[in-house]
Amino acid sequence: MKALSLFIPLFQTVLSPHLMATAETSAQKYEIIDLGVIEGREEDHYLAKCINNRGQVAGDIWDASAKPRYSDGIFIWDATGGMRNIDYSFGNTWVWVQDFNNHGLILGSTRERVGTGWPSSFFWDETHGLSHHVAEGLEGIATSLTNQGKILFVPRPPTPNDPESEFNGPTILNGSERTILRESHPTLMRAIAMNEQGDWVGWTQEGELLSNTIEFKNYPFPSGKPPPQLQPVFPRPHSLEAHAITDSRLVLIREFVDFSKTQIGGGMPAIYRHWIYDSSGTWTQVALPSGYREIRTNGINSSGEIVGGGTLREWSAELEDWGIEAGSSWGSRIHQLFASTFNWNQEIALYWRGDSVFELQDFVVDMKDWNSLEAAHDINEAGWIVGMGTKDGKSRAFLLRPIEE
Repeated sequence: MKALSLFIPLFQTVLSPHLMATAETSAQKYEIIDLGVIEGREEDHYLAKCINNRGQVAGDIWDASAKPRYSDGIFIWDATGGMRNIDYSFGNTWVWVQDFNNHGLILGSTRERVGTGWPSSFFWDETHGLSHHVAEGLEGIATSLTNQGKILFVPRPPTPNDPESEFNGPTILNGSERTILRESHPTLMRAIAMNEQGDWVGWTQEGELLSNTIEFKNYPFPSGKPPPQLQPVFPRPHSLEAHAITDSRLVLIREFVDFSKTQIGGGMPAIYRHWIYDSSGTWTQVALPSGYREIRTNGINSSGEIVGGGTLREWSAELEDWGIEAGSSWGSRIHQLFASTFNWNQEIALYWRGDSVFELQDFVVDMKDWNSLEAAHDINEAGWIVGMGTKDGKSRAFLLRPIEE
C-alpha cells in the first residue's frame, strides 16, 4: 500500500487542474478567433498583449529563430481590417507593446539588441503613424496610457557617462505638462499602473504600497503590516507590488514571498501570491489551482475578472515532494511511465472570477484547430480576452469573445 500511496498524489496533481470548472461558470462560453499572421512571418510567434473596449487588439511578434527570444515586431488587429503589421524605424532594436487605449493609440517600447541601453518609448496610431518619442528630450520607459493620452513614465536614471542626468522617479506626462510623483510621495520607488481617473499605484523600497487616492490598510498578514522588503534589489524575498488598477479602483497585487519557506497547494513552492484590494480596505486572495508550479496574473477589469496563466509542475518537482531524486533509478522509471502520458511543464491560460479559478480552454465552444491556450494577457470591460495559444503546432494570437445565451 505504500507504493500505491505514492502514485495517488501523482494523479491528483496532474488531473486536478482539469477539474476546476464548476456550475458557477458553466453558463459562460466563448468563441475563439484566430487573429492571423503577417505575410512572410508565418513561422513566428504571435502574442496578443492588449485589448481596448472597442475590441481592437495590439500585440507582439517574436522571431522564432532568434536567440535570445525577444519581440522584434508589433501588430494591430480589428474585426474590419484584420491583422496589420506596424512598421517601425528604430534600427537594430527589440520592440514591444506596453498599453493600448480606446482611441487606438498604442504605447510601445524599444531597446537596442546589442548592449545594455535604457529602453525608450513611442506612440503609434492609424492617423499619425509612429512617434519616436513619448516625451521629447526625456529618455525612459512608459508603462501605462489613458484615453486622454496621459502616460505613466519612468525617466532614465543617471549613468556614469552622463552624471548630470537627473532621475526624479515615476512621472505623469500630459502633453507638455510633467508631474513628478515623488514631490507628493517622497518614498515612492516605482509606479506602474494608472486608471482613467488618474489613480495610480506603486510601492516604496520597503515594500509599502502607495497611491494618490487609495489608502492601503487592513493588511492580511500576522503583523498587520506589509511584508518587509529584505533586500534593496530584485529579486526580493518578500514584498508587495501593485501592477494593475481598474476604473472601479480594484488593485491587482503580487506578493513576493520567501519560496524556501512558504508552501501552497499540495506542496508547491510559492514564488508569489496574488491579491485584489478594493478601496474599502478589503483584501481578497486570488485562488491558486493545485498542480501548478507558477501562476501569473496579467489583466483585470472593473468587474474583478482576472486573466493570466500557469505552468503545470515539472515531473522532477513532483518526485522531490515524495522524497525521490529525479535522477535516481526510481525517478527515471516513474518519468518513463508518466511523462509521455501527461504534458509536464505545459503552459495553460487561466481565468479567475470570484473565489474560483478555471482553465479557459474548457469554456471554448469549439477549439477548432487549436491545440491549447497557453496564456491570457488582457481582458476588457465586456469580458473579451486576448492571449497566445498553439494552433497546428504554432504559436498564435487569439481573441475569446463571450457567447451570449
